[in-house]
Amino acid sequence: MSEASFNEAMAAILASHRHPVTAAVRIVPWSNPDDWGGIHNNHVTQGDFGQMVVARPYGIDDVVNGLSVQLGAIKDTTNQQIAAAQQAYAATPDNSDFLARMNAARDQAKQQSDAAVNAAYAKLTQIGQEHPDAQPLILQATQQVVGIVTGVTQTISGALGSAVDAVIPGAGVVITAPLNAVISAAETAVNAISSVVDDAVDAISSIFSGW
Repeated sequence: MSEASFNEAMAAILASHRHPVTAAVRIVPWSNPDDWGGIHNNHVTQGDFGQMVVARPYGIDDVVNGLSVQLGAIKDTTNQQIAAAQQAYAATPDNSDFLARMNAARDQAKQQSDAAVNAAYAKLTQIGQEHPDAQPLILQATQQVVGIVTGVTQTISGALGSAVDAVIPGAGVVITAPLNAVISAAETAVNAISSVVDDAVDAISSIFSGW
């Protein structure tokens, strides 16, 4: 694969995060030799069980660790914003304020996820350019990583939207929700976000576990 073709393919994967599709993403850890793209070159070593395993390029750990830290920051920041919204509502019930806080949390999570994807994209592109024979695997890994982070963003948006629906039953509704409903909605959102981020971190780690 030429460097130009590789760069073009990587750019297309990045664009899929900026304009996410609704189709489910299939996460495939690279443990099956059929998933390795049939690479036969100097970057390949023979595994203990006769499987072809690509030597782990320098920098992969930076990608995995960086995504773990950034996704953890998304989880912490979003959950802190949910807690702040709950506390503000308890002090002064205000549907408009609660909605604004949820929208702000959603927008910040999207910005943070974009930053995480951009950083991983840049590093994986560099690794692919430095290891041309591993480019098919880099492309596959990048697509999976982008799909996972996009899924996290969509789940966070859905969790925040569900919290809003639980507290504000309809547009223009001025009736305030009981505090226990707000607490329950916030707890549900926090649990959903924590779960999807933790699963995403594990899934990303598993993608590169065979390198």
